[in-house]
Amino acid sequence: MTSAAAVIRVEQPPDAAAVGALLRRCFSGEPVDALVQALRAGPGYLPELALVAVDERIPGGIAGYVAITRTAAAESPDRLDENGFHRAEPLLCLSPLAVHPAAAGRGLARALVEEVLARAARHRPEPYVVLEGDPALYRRFGFVAAGQVGLRSPSQRIPQSAFQAAVLPATGDRPRGRVVYDEVFWTGITPGLPFEGIAWLDELEQCCRGLERLLRERVEASGPATVLATEVPACPGWTVADVLDHLATIHRVVIAWLREGRRPRAAPPARGEGPIDRFGRGWRAVHDELSARSGDQPAATWCPWEATVAFWQRRMAHEHAVHVADLGEALEGSWQAPPDLAVDGVDEALRLWLGTRLGAEVRGRGDGVRIVAHEGPARSWTVVLHQRFAEIHELAEIAGHPVPVEAEVSGPPVELYRWVWGRQARVSVTGDPESAQVLREALVRACR
Repeated sequence: MTSAAAVIRVEQPPDAAAVGALLRRCFSGEPVDALVQALRAGPGYLPELALVAVDERIPGGIAGYVAITRTAAAESPDRLDENGFHRAEPLLCLSPLAVHPAAAGRGLARALVEEVLARAARHRPEPYVVLEGDPALYRRFGFVAAGQVGLRSPSQRIPQSAFQAAVLPATGDRPRGRVVYDEVFWTGITPGLPFEGIAWLDELEQCCRGLERLLRERVEASGPATVLATEVPACPGWTVADVLDHLATIHRVVIAWLREGRRPRAAPPARGEGPIDRFGRGWRAVHDELSARSGDQPAATWCPWEATVAFWQRRMAHEHAVHVADLGEALEGSWQAPPDLAVDGVDEALRLWLGTRLGAEVRGRGDGVRIVAHEGPARSWTVVLHQRFAEIHELAEIAGHPVPVEAEVSGPPVELYRWVWGRQARVSVTGDPESAQVLREALVRACR
């Protein structure tokens, strides 16, 4: 196809360097070039739907690039496979679209998008192409808000209006539900707009999906009965099935908190065929419930100082991060909390759990312990345990007066995260080890 003196054709291997240069120019500061390289190497790459616009007047000869890959899927809430895992119906994803600034205004973006959509319509069975972008631009190419066709955004960072879909002439059922990006999108580039702080629901989703991938691998190798009966060393006396059911109970309780506006009198009854199914339904239901509300929206909680939806977003991210790490360890996986989440989890364990859950039964001796996170977001806390209350200070000095400490516990954030939650951890203890042990025992009582 020819457009405005540019020839549109399928990308060839020799084009890779010029395409990379184009992407770096168009997306300065974003790793879009690395994303495209990862897409090319992934199983969802469709070489026939990676197009370039060739114009010899442009440095490098490549004036534009667009690609559609099989790296998105619609997760319908009630479609399960024989082992209780949620089925994801394949979709196509358009990303990225790039036009060299020297070729702007020639209609090249329209020509690339229309050509790649026409090829997808002729040759692919998937029912939709989804993307994240400017609605004013893509509306001209036939895209509509994804919600109009029953698809929901894959990330809380993506504005609802920016997540769009184009309908392809596929036959058969058209899936509805939340869209899932391939893992390459999460590792290669963060979907959505810049976000200050931790995107709690994204962290929740990534650790839960990571656990589901691990469970699927182990089930395929050993069968569901063997996997579910595996003991979890971090939770003595519990099996994988027990931990999954524990999380599923929490899911139902949290949803009841949110919907009823108060602590539920009892956990709603379980729904689902087995632990894997109940866990999968549960975390998705919690994610959807929290996604439908803004973080600053008032909500009933058990926290003395925070009564907003953000409390539950944070709490669910940490509840799952801890237990998914437990299950990963039991099943010989490798997931662990990222450093920023781990540091925040230490803060949550100290302030929220230790600071509120023991009442007047702290049983301390007045000893001070400093906790220091390093090799990541640097942060430190000073904790003084008295007999009937606990002091937790972010700084080691209060109003210019040093807080004396008997011990210091230090380590990388993820190890401190494990330590405050009573897990085996590689931390360094200096000073009086008994003072550190008293704090550890109080944390275990508070966080159970």
